Amino acid sequence: MTVTSPFTAQAKAAGATFVERFGVELPDRYGDPGDEYRAVRSGAGLVDMSFRGLLELRGSERLRWLNGRITNDVKALKAGEGMLAAVLTAKGHVVSDLAVFGLGDAVWVDLPRDRVESVRSAFERYIIADDVQTEDASGRFARLAVVGPRAPRVLVDAIGEGVPEMPHWHHAERRLGDAPLRIVASRWLALPGFDAIVPVEAADRVWAALLHAGRAADLRPVGMAAL
Repeated sequence: MTVTSPFTAQAKAAGATFVERFGVELPDRYGDPGDEYRAVRSGAGLVDMSFRGLLELRGSERLRWLNGRITNDVKALKAGEGMLAAVLTAKGHVVSDLAVFGLGDAVWVDLPRDRVESVRSAFERYIIADDVQTEDASGRFARLAVVGPRAPRVLVDAIGEGVPEMPHWHHAERRLGDAPLRIVASRWLALPGFDAIVPVEAADRVWAALLHAGRAADLRPVGMAAL
């Protein structure tokens, strides 16, 4: 079943046409994809990242347990840190690429939206007597990326302060108006910028706030065709 993005209404109002990617209906283009491509190369683009899902792990043994299930060493992962990894089959075939984000009381596993349930099911088979709980948290959050050389200016104008430069995949919590905002130094699109992860109920406000803050940086919505 195709998932609807929490930004569908905003994208339609901006003139988007749509395409399915990773089981999610996403904006394909808002106009000329060439213009949108130039925006992310020389200015700033706003991208619907709803094709990424979040699997949330809780419990006192979450890091030790997860360390045995993926390809990177996360035993000592701290809040605010993140790293890339993958899930493999018993024969070494890749099930999914992913990123792992350390939170204060949980871990987020960030992976393609259409892989969340299969990876969660695979994980659940290996939870025996471990203090680990899993939840598909994808529907609780909305996610945008601001990418391009002017992305840092958009962030400053949006939240009223800069964020110290972070290693790739590290993250920080700020506020955008009354909404909690997790800023991730992601590189899913191989472009400079950041992901903004917010509670889904704040999706419309965050979309509007970022576009408003990005006016001086010529921020514009960008669809999948340009990426």
